[in-house]
Amino acid sequence: MGQYNFVLQKLQAVTKSFLQVQNEIKLSKRDQIARQYKIARPNASEEEIQQAIDSGRTDIFNEVMLSSRIADGQRILGAVQDRQRELNKVLESMTQLQEIMLEMNNLINSQQPMIDETETAVDNTISNVEGGVTQLSEANKSAIKARRTKWIIFWILLVVVIIVAIIVAIEVLKNKSN
Repeated sequence: MGQYNFVLQKLQAVTKSFLQVQNEIKLSKRDQIARQYKIARPNASEEEIQQAIDSGRTDIFNEVMLSSRIADGQRILGAVQDRQRELNKVLESMTQLQEIMLEMNNLINSQQPMIDETETAVDNTISNVEGGVTQLSEANKSAIKARRTKWIIFWILLVVVIIVAIIVAIEVLKNKSN
């Protein structure tokens, strides 16, 4: 149960961090669109800029840059487009990562009953082994006592047989003498 909680907490922390990074990228992209719009149309009002951001229209910058015949502008446009493509790839990758993390979380949650069963089986096995050790120790003590008792009985019987043999021998010798 401890490993499960640790993995779950770690997964939740990574998910939270992922969401924060994703949000920062979205904010950065919105700021980038606003900057591009201001560069393309320096006299644009804040309302026009906000409408461009809300509509997701990023082509205004491209239109102005293409219409201008400045070589530096085209180079900057290419760099901005490349950066925008890269940011889109990063966002897509992060979305895929989030999906994978959610799947992992679901897998961990679905495996928890088996982990609990395994922990229970291990606990039962430990208890059984400890009980077996105790029983073996008691059996060993009983075996030692039983062997000792057998030897005592053997020696007592041997003494009795010797005594009976002596008595029989004495009687036989008495009967022979008489």
